Amino acid sequence: MRYKRDFILLGIMVITAICAVGLTIFCNPNHSLQKKNVQITASFYPMYIIARNITDGVDNVSLRCMAQNQTGCLHDYQITTTDMKVLESTDIFIMNGGGMESFLEDIVLNYPMLHIVDAGKEFEISESAKEELFDKEEHSHKEEHDHKEEINAHFWLNPAYYILQVQTIADELAKLDQDHAKQYQENAKIYIEKVRKLANKMQTELEVPNIGVIVFHDAFVYLAEYLGLSVVHTMEIDSETSLNAGEIAEIMEQIQKGNVEILFTEAQYSTRIADTIGKETNVAVYVIDSLVTGKEDKDSYLRGMESNLELLKQAFSKKS
Repeated sequence: MRYKRDFILLGIMVITAICAVGLTIFCNPNHSLQKKNVQITASFYPMYIIARNITDGVDNVSLRCMAQNQTGCLHDYQITTTDMKVLESTDIFIMNGGGMESFLEDIVLNYPMLHIVDAGKEFEISESAKEELFDKEEHSHKEEHDHKEEINAHFWLNPAYYILQVQTIADELAKLDQDHAKQYQENAKIYIEKVRKLANKMQTELEVPNIGVIVFHDAFVYLAEYLGLSVVHTMEIDSETSLNAGEIAEIMEQIQKGNVEILFTEAQYSTRIADTIGKETNVAVYVIDSLVTGKEDKDSYLRGMESNLELLKQAFSKKS
């Protein structure tokens, strides 16, 4: 009788242990996926293009982009009911990081079992770039006043940072989906080599003049940093932004003081303000592609950077 009782107790202990392990695995979003078909969702277009290259030809892996390809940056993006349905069936969510996905807290709270890959988590930003990349201003948060640092999250426009993003995503996918780890890493290696080749081409073919430039969106700061180009002033301009007379006067003063000979604006936003200032000051205006929107083309980053390279050659040839 005692042996029967002990056997029952042992059985209960085994069942409890199995349940505890199962619960631990279920509640821990960091464990590797144990499923045949894997659904990956990228937050927006730049992350989608990286993921397309890394998952290219990998069986039983589906990829989609949460935001539409023409959405642009996600600074003020609001999650829709369609997005929520997409996330419900998502296993891995790839994000840019650096505050680009301002809605991240909502995702974490509503989808606690979602595996999140942060492509920007490994960045070590150079000391020389920090003044341009960080905006140190006081912001009010409800009734409290905190000193908050906001990072420029457009990492992908610096090819060196972009390569780091590619490798970070590949490493994380390999950990989470170990059945396809080798393919992820092999694809990443191929893609990184393509990006590195393009980056070297930019360094060797561009003769960067000793002039200052003004940019009408902080995304270009990263590319300027990579090329060694001096950014005198950065303006946050989008489709809903207008400048008052005082702000325009400040820019014109910067142009006079800072040896500014070029204004760079972005293809994704209106060039109206830049064109007006350019005409008033006789400074050339060029439109750069920030590569934040595009087509269903896994080589779109490479093609976009090639186009930017040709435009920069044109701009700099007139200033050398």
